[in-house]
Amino acid sequence: MLFVSSWFSFDRHVCTSEGRRSAKLYAYDKATGREVANLTIPAPQTGNPMSYMLNRKQYLVVAISGPDCPAELIAYTVAP
Repeated sequence: MLFVSSWFSFDRHVCTSEGRRSAKLYAYDKATGREVANLTIPAPQTGNPMSYMLNRKQYLVVAISGPDCPAELIAYTVAP
């Protein structure tokens, strides 16, 4: 799987329910290029995503930071 993030601005009219700009995290199938998932994340990604497996479960960790959002790591589980 390939993971990509993007930052949306007010001029594209993509905002959270609170009226703030948001960012998206996309997952693509490497073999087909087909989008398999997308998530709204609270702030832009600030580093490379990290992926690891524990007890046969895959995790994706993303570093984020932005205005009104302190730097933090967000972890997601990846469905099999």
